[in-house]
This record gives sequence, C-alpha cells and structure tokens, in this order.
Amino acid sequence: PYIGAHISIGDQIHRVWKSRKLSCENLGNVEPGRVLEVTDEGTVMVKCGEGKIELLSVEPPLKIRKGECL
Repeated sequence: PYIGAHISIGDQIHRVWKSRKLSCENLGNVEPGRVLEVTDEGTVMVKCGEGKIELLSVEPPLKIRKGECL
C-alpha cells in the first residue's frame, strides 16, 4: 500500500507507514486480506491479489493473529 494507507479494525484506524511486496508461492486458495504470519517483532504478512505484503511499520501496532482477515 501507499504510505499512510489505513486499515480499519473495529473502531480503530491503523496507518501503514512502511511495507514491502513479497513473492508468494504455494498458498493454494487463500483469499486476499488473510493474515499469513505475525512475527515476534510485530510485522504482519498479508495475502494480496498477487503475492503478499509485509507490513513493517503500522501505527498504532496491529493486534491481530495468523488466519484473521483485514
């Protein structure tokens, strides 16, 4: 997403300040927006239309688990 893009979860708005696109193989039938991984450092990998993105800097930080949908 572009710098400053936002994600709404409930009544909370989260701004994306840094992300990167990653290649994605062998995910089968995973729909775009599904959280693929959450690291201990708080980065979130999300399936998108083609590939996946890694959300590196989100404010406030996302409190989300693998398998949830954005």
